[in-house]
Amino acid sequence: SIRAGLQATLDDQARMGDSAVVTGLYYTTLFQWFILTFGWEMFLVTAGSEPERFKHTLQLFADMSVEHAKAWAESDIPFFFCHDDVAITRGLVFSKQWYIENLFPHYERIFAEIKKVGKKIIFVSDGNYTELVDDIFAAGADGILFDWTFDLDSTLKKYGKNKVLIGNADTQVLTFGTME
Repeated sequence: SIRAGLQATLDDQARMGDSAVVTGLYYTTLFQWFILTFGWEMFLVTAGSEPERFKHTLQLFADMSVEHAKAWAESDIPFFFCHDDVAITRGLVFSKQWYIENLFPHYERIFAEIKKVGKKIIFVSDGNYTELVDDIFAAGADGILFDWTFDLDSTLKKYGKNKVLIGNADTQVLTFGTME
């Protein structure tokens, strides 16, 4: 349930006290709903071959995410970390235009619930979603968390002074690399 997930984050924060901020993470912002509910293959086939039916389901998932965002907005959690794996290592799964038409109007609606109460939004995704960074910020995100495939240099030049940028570490190197 929505409240149980929020309560777990609040319980973790209580255990940490003032030594750290526990942000929690809303894992299924929109794109991720399809991956977890139907699997990649059915998601890709439906989005490509049944666009109107897909948009109907997209609306239903977006409505659920708005309800989650409302609950996070009402909580004592100071940030909204939202996750959507919109890309893979090589880049976007669909054309950039597909994301603009299908996801971003819903992201704006989801993020609006958090923005109303003045909380910060950090968008999280694996893969190289550099192409979408301007749109993510335009939709209302205050920061992004990204992996090593992301174009850190250009993002730092454009947003390094006024947005939160987290990441760019290759976890394979951290996990299996040497101390050097």
